[in-house]
Amino acid sequence: MSTTTGSGTQVGSTSEAPPTTSDTAATDMGPPVDPLTLEPAATVIVTPVMPDVQVTNAAGFLQAWLRRVSGVMDGFAIVAEPDLGDPAGKVVLALDRTQWADAAELDVLWHEGFVLRRTDDRVVIAGGGPRGTFMGVVGFLDRFVGVRFYMPGELFTAVPPPGPITLGAVDVVDEPYARSVFMTGVAGVPGDGDWTALNAVGNRRLGGTHQHNMYEVFPPEKYMAKYPEIYPVVNGMPYVPTPGDQGWQPCFSEPTLVDAAEETALAYFAANPTHAYLSFSINDSGARCERDPQDDTYAATYWTFMNNLATRLAPQLPDKLILGLAYGNTNAIPPFPLHDNIIVFTNLHVSEYLQDGVSGSLAQWLGAAKHYGNHEWAHGIGFFIPRIYTGFFADFMRQIEASGVDGSWQHMEGYPNWGLDGLKLYVMGRLWWRPATDVPALWRQICDDLFGPASDEMVQYFELLEQLWTILDNMEGERKLYKWSNQFDTSATTAPMVAQARVHLDAAAALAVTDAEKQRIALISKTFHVSEILFEGRALAQLPAGFVDEAMAFFMTEIVPDPMTFKRNSDQELIGNFTAALQTVTNGK
Repeated sequence: MSTTTGSGTQVGSTSEAPPTTSDTAATDMGPPVDPLTLEPAATVIVTPVMPDVQVTNAAGFLQAWLRRVSGVMDGFAIVAEPDLGDPAGKVVLALDRTQWADAAELDVLWHEGFVLRRTDDRVVIAGGGPRGTFMGVVGFLDRFVGVRFYMPGELFTAVPPPGPITLGAVDVVDEPYARSVFMTGVAGVPGDGDWTALNAVGNRRLGGTHQHNMYEVFPPEKYMAKYPEIYPVVNGMPYVPTPGDQGWQPCFSEPTLVDAAEETALAYFAANPTHAYLSFSINDSGARCERDPQDDTYAATYWTFMNNLATRLAPQLPDKLILGLAYGNTNAIPPFPLHDNIIVFTNLHVSEYLQDGVSGSLAQWLGAAKHYGNHEWAHGIGFFIPRIYTGFFADFMRQIEASGVDGSWQHMEGYPNWGLDGLKLYVMGRLWWRPATDVPALWRQICDDLFGPASDEMVQYFELLEQLWTILDNMEGERKLYKWSNQFDTSATTAPMVAQARVHLDAAAALAVTDAEKQRIALISKTFHVSEILFEGRALAQLPAGFVDEAMAFFMTEIVPDPMTFKRNSDQELIGNFTAALQTVTNGK
């Protein structure tokens, strides 16, 4: 059986994405250069005289990691550029805009992009802005020191054995493809905030929310008296929404709605001049104003409103964008071009890439819009089975980039089950930064770094899980979050894959050498065992004695105390979800 899992990779085939560096774009490293060893006492980290706090933090972060990897407690002094004196005989790691950086090159970089460049014994680590300098330090540690932050916490931070750090050629210019991103739901375990910052998946939005905000842009206390026609009528009376109320929509066919929206936009950008966009995103319900179309032309009515607003605002705010949400009743592509100043935000489910025909839908939206974003559900919470689909996500991001449309605008609900499939979020974050990332090579790097001699088995394990999700969800029936009734169904094709995944995990556990390697595999193994229990409970016609009690005991002792297993808002919520899933698959047996 040949099962496409994305990026041209198939079960039984050896095809991969084009060869690239495993994480981000680099310029040609050029001819070989003499090696340069970073001796702690002879290497200084130089900052500008009055560095931004992010640059100060970057310097301290770099110093701490260089000391740790070098196996020393001091050295790698941090000095301000005017205090450096004669640098002869020293290796200079020059952070941010110092005399060694090319200011003109930095001026044209995105503020989170960076340059890493070695000239003899001077190494520039500098960003388009202070945040870029910090990301440059993270990139330098990744590429040239071998320190990588795969999941939150010490255990899943890759650190090479202590020893000298030696550099060869260093010549990298890098900046993110997706420039306004936010991965939400990544909280609840130690180090989660650090992880999102280090992997550039925290709040990097260039404005506010992209979601359901009709109350915020059309507050009744401001507009009910002035523009009463923009609000729906219920039982003969104007409907007055309240904060948080999602059960209504404004009347998009009402001409004065554009007047109210114009006032909102002008006031918003006056108060938030650095924001790139303002959302006018429908509420999260199927409600419609009774004066708007009740048929399939409703979406066109919404996008007509968006076009009219963009046209009205363009002469006054030529550099600002408005964001429209293609969601529910508005997700039909309009039969007319959209204004150049509109961002279309879809909710295409990349995990259902084949079943939902995501590539075709994406192509249509890319043909209609000049700016495009997507809200992806990468959960996590609501699932007790692994959902790895990094090949599909690579195809998705590459299609956006290849279209020439501005695809900077991306959102992802993470809510990770770290021990089950959390490593996928590292890969997906890399794809936001660089869609051409070689996904199989990156998975290989992850497994080499984290699992040592067990790397081959773990590569095969994660490849198998990606194939498993593809078949379960895209071929045998879509698996929805919290839908326990079919989430654990298997077939003659997928049941052996679950069993083979266990074979790879057990083989990996036998090959692991260090305590860290063993602990990582143990976390993944016990978390996957929850999936095995539920798959087995669903498949069995009759349960062995004690099956449910043993399952609950395992879950309570091994899973609940460890927040790195499954995402939960509380332990009681997690227990309730597992209890419901277990009851569903064992009921009547």
